[in-house]
Amino acid sequence: LAALRMAVRELMRRHEALRTVIAGDEQRVLCLDQLPDAGLTLTDLSLLNPADNAVAAALAVHACRPFDLSRGPLFEAHLLRVAPDEHLLLLKAHHIVVDGLSLNLVVKELAELYSATLHGVAANLPEPLQFREYNQWRATTKFPKQEAYWLGQLEGELPVLDLPVDRSEPRVRSFQGGRHSRAVPASLLARVRALSRAQGCTDFMTLFAAYALWLHRMCATDDLLVGMPVAGRNLKGGEQLVGYCTHLIPIRSRVRWDQSFAEYLRGIRDTLLQGYQNQDYPFAELINHPAMKTRRGNLISTVFNLDRPGTAPVMAGLKVNWRSQPIDHTAFALTMNLTEVNDEMVLECDFSRDL
Repeated sequence: LAALRMAVRELMRRHEALRTVIAGDEQRVLCLDQLPDAGLTLTDLSLLNPADNAVAAALAVHACRPFDLSRGPLFEAHLLRVAPDEHLLLLKAHHIVVDGLSLNLVVKELAELYSATLHGVAANLPEPLQFREYNQWRATTKFPKQEAYWLGQLEGELPVLDLPVDRSEPRVRSFQGGRHSRAVPASLLARVRALSRAQGCTDFMTLFAAYALWLHRMCATDDLLVGMPVAGRNLKGGEQLVGYCTHLIPIRSRVRWDQSFAEYLRGIRDTLLQGYQNQDYPFAELINHPAMKTRRGNLISTVFNLDRPGTAPVMAGLKVNWRSQPIDHTAFALTMNLTEVNDEMVLECDFSRDL
């Protein structure tokens, strides 16, 4: 416990984003020099029976407890003791200071810092790029060609995702959401990979095409927009950065009902490749562009994402496994997230309870 607590504190010292708050009427971004007192909290659930219910209740409490943006911290580490030799480590952060790639780096470094502290040696981690350096790069770098590309993609009447929902969209959204999870059988995943190789595509392209076609069919439309998260870290040292850098790019899918799946897949492959080449232009600037101001409704109502968090981190003396966390809120009507861990895949479908 002492080693883990020291590792959490060193992690927060290394990365300014984990010590950042949004303060004052001007919403200024401030980095706190002083580390928070808590660092790591410990909750003992091992004496409660049954422990599973206690864990679910504890996770629900943490999921619903909001952050104080002006006071922080906006990154928290909580250890839940389920049994004398079994613990859950819950890492919680506000999306304003971290993204998924950041959390992957946080988990990796935390494991290395823990192991090094336990053995009394230096972790020897590379010097990280800081969030303020990234923000400075973003503020001073312009992408006129990429801007022109996206404005061209969004010319004409924009498609509206007409999902067969249970309720009409409320005037005020609650952002309450839920998640359905399902394992993708290894045999099916192998067939997807074989198809992708045969068509000269990545697994992501094939899975994206399947999701987009499902939406085309379900909404009875030949034109739609799907949001795709991109890393947004095309600067030197970006792989060592903890911060909120990920943003969305709007992939426009058009289908002809008389074409084969292979033909559609090749078309969506080219669209995705062009999207990758123009991924640096910030989505926030796109939706605030004067040419987009008169457009009605939400530009993106659905998102498709593929996560590859990799293998569970090695921590000295411990057996470590990933655990999927249920969600209570979502920003979109429908989000399809595929997570690949150790040659297995979990499909997570997040949905808006408003709809």
